[in-house]
Amino acid sequence: FPIIWFGIYDVEKSEDELVNDVRYYKQGIINKLFRSNRFLIHNGYAFIEAFIIYFISYNFQIIGVNGKDDDIWYNGTIMFFIIIFIVNLRMFKYINSINIISIILFIFSVGSFIVTLYATDKYPSFKTFNHYTQLTSSYRNLLIIFFCVFSIIVIEYGIKKIMVKYNF
Repeated sequence: FPIIWFGIYDVEKSEDELVNDVRYYKQGIINKLFRSNRFLIHNGYAFIEAFIIYFISYNFQIIGVNGKDDDIWYNGTIMFFIIIFIVNLRMFKYINSINIISIILFIFSVGSFIVTLYATDKYPSFKTFNHYTQLTSSYRNLLIIFFCVFSIIVIEYGIKKIMVKYNF
């Protein structure tokens, strides 16, 4: 839902200005922006980001309840939470109009995952194996999640600087 809202209502220029000014769409007509090397760079960046999420969530041994090792389902839940958090941070970073609705949608998008995880944790018929309890049982788990998010943001910043410097 937040992505749909931002795609429709987050506008930088008015529709008339975009249609009447050729500067905004000329680069697309002459195929200046979509090149193979740019496509490969973005795919490479996505691969690096996915590897970081995988590496951190599987190799830093996220601690479960009573110090037990976690299962593969819990690590998948952690990876999904990291992805939700990163996508929403990026969306919040690139929007043009920050208002109360965009803040509420950001909180709703991340919060709805946590609420859903909590609700499924409390009803045994969902069989989520206490993932919410495992997530909140240790501050180390939360620090690992935020370390992963922070490292991806820093790497994204570095890659953007390299792309600008070498004119990709």
